[in-house]
Amino acid sequence: MKIHICADGAEPVRWPGDTFHLAADAPHTERYGPQVVQHLVARR
Repeated sequence: MKIHICADGAEPVRWPGDTFHLAADAPHTERYGPQVVQHLVARR
């Protein structure tokens, strides 16, 4: 299962166990297939 998160013109593929960071209020899009995607969001 994978998820595509597009930000700043780049769209790297994220796989289970990957981590990533976005700035607060950063515009982005998410794309994934018909499978369920679970992700943990943490803010500080």
